[in-house]
Amino acid sequence: GIGKLDLAIANYKKGIAIARSAKNYVDYYRLINNLANVYIVQTKYRQAIVILDSVITKSRETGINQRTLINLQGSIAKAYSGNNQPEKSLK
Repeated sequence: GIGKLDLAIANYKKGIAIARSAKNYVDYYRLINNLANVYIVQTKYRQAIVILDSVITKSRETGINQRTLINLQGSIAKAYSGNNQPEKSLK
């Protein structure tokens, strides 16, 4: 059967698509962060880095509250650390 983490990934991806189409950026960024954290738990650091780096860049264009940005930056720092690239989390 499908594992709980795989089910979480599928559900987060559905939620991300809905939030994006509704232009609900608060939920969009929260769900992206949750998805990235599942990838980190699975040690899929590269996947987490790719999606987080993309949304952090976009968030600067669309506007984002500080708490959400800090959460995204904290997650990308964990991903870089897990990928043996801790220095990149400081960029």
